[in-house]
Amino acid sequence: MDRQDLTEVAVVIVNYKMKEFVREALSSLFADVAHAPFTVKVVVVDNGSADAIGEMVAAEFPQAVFLQNGRNLGYGAAVNNGIRAVQANYYFVLNPDTRLREPRVVERLREFMEENPKAGMCAPRQHNFDGSLQETCYRFHTFWTPPFRRTRLGQLAAGKHELDRFLMRDWDHGKRRLVEWVLGSAMFVRARAIHEVGLMDERFFLYFEDTDWCRRFWEGGWPVYYVSDVVLEHAHRRTSAKSSVWRGVFMNSSTRYHVASWIQYLGKYGLSRF
Repeated sequence: MDRQDLTEVAVVIVNYKMKEFVREALSSLFADVAHAPFTVKVVVVDNGSADAIGEMVAAEFPQAVFLQNGRNLGYGAAVNNGIRAVQANYYFVLNPDTRLREPRVVERLREFMEENPKAGMCAPRQHNFDGSLQETCYRFHTFWTPPFRRTRLGQLAAGKHELDRFLMRDWDHGKRRLVEWVLGSAMFVRARAIHEVGLMDERFFLYFEDTDWCRRFWEGGWPVYYVSDVVLEHAHRRTSAKSSVWRGVFMNSSTRYHVASWIQYLGKYGLSRF
């Protein structure tokens, strides 16, 4: 298929029991692309929420494509289903708890990618709903990064130093720059890079699929950029960080997924890579 015959940008939103967030996200998204000078398709993928989201999307956003997974397949698998549903030049993977408040967010991210043809992925700056900065671009983990983030070891001098490195606190996030990886809540991705690197690794049910994808992009010769002058809002909750590792493993499913994905990540890359 010729490049001109493809949808220019396909936006993929994965839902799991966040119907009201999806409604608000779609409202802001369709307002953002209403006058875009290129074709945009929006794909909502539901991971077995059983909350009648399909009926809501059909009634209020009939222009969107809706995919219903029969069960919760995990984040990466659902994103992949959304990407497979539309042939596009670019894919914008977007969380349901995001809002596009500034003008032309999608258009400006596409402009960046067009101006930087070697870029495989870019991500906007993300703010909390109160306007404060979210730390959504990172350096790659060391072996000790998760223990420092999730235990009191992070209060030690070594822990604080490592977390400052990981969270890139040595700069003010005010400039466009290359970064090692970005949070999966907003990833604007070149289709040609996906064709070379591959889709998200579905072995990661939740967490680390974004880290792994960015790492594979870099290894495939497709750099990742942080576009600081394009901003969206994100209600980043980090449910996995509400309790300690030891208590969370037994009482918090998000923590269990996070620990399991970290083990999967270690197994995939080996200790020698850290």
